Amino acid sequence: MAKAKTTPSLDNIERTSVGLRDALFDELDLLRSGEGNAQRAQAVAKLSAQIVSSVKMELDYARFANTAGRPAKSAVKTAPESLMLGTAA
Repeated sequence: MAKAKTTPSLDNIERTSVGLRDALFDELDLLRSGEGNAQRAQAVAKLSAQIVSSVKMELDYARFANTAGRPAKSAVKTAPESLMLGTAA
């Protein structure tokens, strides 16, 4: 029996850091199995980089806003296991 082709749907990606990682690994798995499209994988990678960049900017701003006038040590906190991304946040 042939294995069914499973192309990840962008409709069901959880808008968290974990969901983003899962989507990237799904694309990598498709490429390695020969079922993927290099052009699509490149587009997903570029979009992911933009998402990560915007989240980093938000975190940097929050860190700066929370430490204004205080020593930087007070801003060090443990990162959550999963960050909410996009409009879901």
